[in-house]
Amino acid sequence: MILTIDGKVKGALLARIDNGAKVTDALVVAPDMRGGWANLFLKHASLEKTIAAGIETIRYSVDEKKHVDTVKHAARTGSKMCGYKVILGIDLF
Repeated sequence: MILTIDGKVKGALLARIDNGAKVTDALVVAPDMRGGWANLFLKHASLEKTIAAGIETIRYSVDEKKHVDTVKHAARTGSKMCGYKVILGIDLF
């Protein structure tokens, strides 16, 4: 999924289906769009597509200290922490 504004790529979300679960592998947003609506827009649009496809399991790879909102959301929805991964973040912009 790609976010474009005035013909310029401002963000992207890369996801895949693995054993019936949606896995979000990467979410990048241009520096001038960080801290705003772009992240939320990409996540929401991806969630809408996931629901429309009838997928009921979503898997995230998160860093508990960096992705506090995702961890809080998981706790509120009764999600389980299945393990953790160390992810290397690369600034593509």
